[in-house]
Amino acid sequence: MLDRPELVPFDNGLYFFYERGETAAHGPAGRIVRIGNHPRAADRLPDRLREHYRSTRGAKNWSVFRRYLGGALIRRSDPASPCLSLEPGRGHWERQNEETCPDCEHVEQQVTATLRDSFSLRAIRIDDMQERNNFEARLIATVAACPICVPSDSWLGRV
Repeated sequence: MLDRPELVPFDNGLYFFYERGETAAHGPAGRIVRIGNHPRAADRLPDRLREHYRSTRGAKNWSVFRRYLGGALIRRSDPASPCLSLEPGRGHWERQNEETCPDCEHVEQQVTATLRDSFSLRAIRIDDMQERNNFEARLIATVAACPICVPSDSWLGRV
């Protein structure tokens, strides 16, 4: 497992995020909580991973993972936050290309800190873009349907 994206030694592939404390019988050292890709371009895996770890204002607009992770962190600390909506993905924090308001500016740093402190990653090399995209879709479907790989009651994604 890697704790820093810059340690991935190749340019094309899939990545898997694991959240500390999340386990499954298939992976007692960690349950996969995110499978990702750089689906429309070659040689972008390191850049894609760096986009997840940015903490500058507006970094959420470079990564849906950041938007949803930030939304979960906001919901955990303030379920009535004006930055969210009643449904995930509807508030301005979680929408693509929406500005970061003063109330949620600190969330960019919080997301990056959470990624660094609570997540690790693995990556596999797949150079062919079509093969990579097909594997990503099938792996997401397989993990989502697995009756053993269920999230814990305290998983951040349940918030």
